[in-house]
Amino acid sequence: MDKTININLGGTLFQIDEAAYGKLKDYLQSIINKFRNVAGGNETIEDIESRIAEIFLSKKSTAGVISSENVDDMIKTIG
Repeated sequence: MDKTININLGGTLFQIDEAAYGKLKDYLQSIINKFRNVAGGNETIEDIESRIAEIFLSKKSTAGVISSENVDDMIKTIG
């Protein structure tokens, strides 16, 4: 049994497994590092988080927990 974590992403609550959370956290940190000193960067970061939430909602597994595979698919979609 894997540990799950509750997160708020783009205003939506998700349950995510621990391994997937680590991947998502690293991905979001790289986005923040890239856009934090750019004009309009905060809005861009918020838009990306909202898009990630949309992707997760459309791909939600039957258990309702975001998996590492879901995070990998999202990264392939967004880049």
